[in-house]
Amino acid sequence: GRGKALVFLFGSRPFKEGVCPGVEAALRTMRAGGGEREVLVPAAQGFGARGFASAAWSAPPDADLKYVLTLERVSIPP
Repeated sequence: GRGKALVFLFGSRPFKEGVCPGVEAALRTMRAGGGEREVLVPAAQGFGARGFASAAWSAPPDADLKYVLTLERVSIPP
């Protein structure tokens, strides 16, 4: 959801909570504490023909997506 922090295991599949391949690709180029980045994700790197729906938000099938990302912290799991 908008303005909420999301914790996830980088590279995990299937993606959950609105993380798609395009967001993961953008996060690869960011550094923690580096500020906000607006990311435009084409449908092919988003949720494609299946779309996405959760309690917080949804994306229709074949939708291009716009995210504003901030990478707050990176942790290495034990």
